[in-house]
Amino acid sequence: MKKILFIVFALCAALISVATASAENSISRSGVNYVIHKFRNADNFKVSEVGRIDVSSGSGFTGEMAAKIKNLKSIVTVDVTDCTPDVKESFCSEMAKCLEGCGKLAEFNGNGKQVCIYGSKSANGKYVKNAVIIVGGDKLVFLFGKIAVKDFSGLGDMG
Repeated sequence: MKKILFIVFALCAALISVATASAENSISRSGVNYVIHKFRNADNFKVSEVGRIDVSSGSGFTGEMAAKIKNLKSIVTVDVTDCTPDVKESFCSEMAKCLEGCGKLAEFNGNGKQVCIYGSKSANGKYVKNAVIIVGGDKLVFLFGKIAVKDFSGLGDMG
């Protein structure tokens, strides 16, 4: 009886830790929207959003790229390159709070700029849900929805 209780308790603890880990690694869309809304009117703060991507509507994505991004709900880009140092610092500080606990999926140097990708992987490791790509610390691309890990390599061809 003690062994059964121990096994049940161990399984419950394992399930709780898995649930906590996955919750910690997800990017909060509402948190991101809150920070963007807070800075939206700052001078030279650039933000754009592509809503639900409908390949059949002629949204500019065709063929292989359309197949890669078909499960995304939206793409949001933010550029604070030309903002004042105070705005950049405040924005980056608040965005860092939104990303606390998110898993860093990759970090590399691309065209002389530091590139970091944060997000949460599926249990089988084949998909990423709600990711952010940070380029040089002042350009961010949020991918809300699900995308295959193998498809990240071709996203640089989007623009």
